[in-house]
Amino acid sequence: MNIVILDDYQDAVRKLQCASRLEAYSTKVFTNTVKGIGQLSVRLREADIIILIRERTPITRQLLDKLPRLKLVVQTGRLGNHVDV
Repeated sequence: MNIVILDDYQDAVRKLQCASRLEAYSTKVFTNTVKGIGQLSVRLREADIIILIRERTPITRQLLDKLPRLKLVVQTGRLGNHVDV
């Protein structure tokens, strides 16, 4: 299972006590934000799960169509209008 955590600009996730639960999985944490479907689809192409830190990255229908492996999108905080449900 490949987990991608986006937009952790403070690099806080790896410092959380619960982060050790992710060690059993292939996990990538990105501290910078990329824009554009092309860059995002490359960054997320192997993702089974995307964890969004707030609403920094828009998850559009066009992006979702480029991510056939994706099974789950998780959002910290409240759901906003940046995820195309």
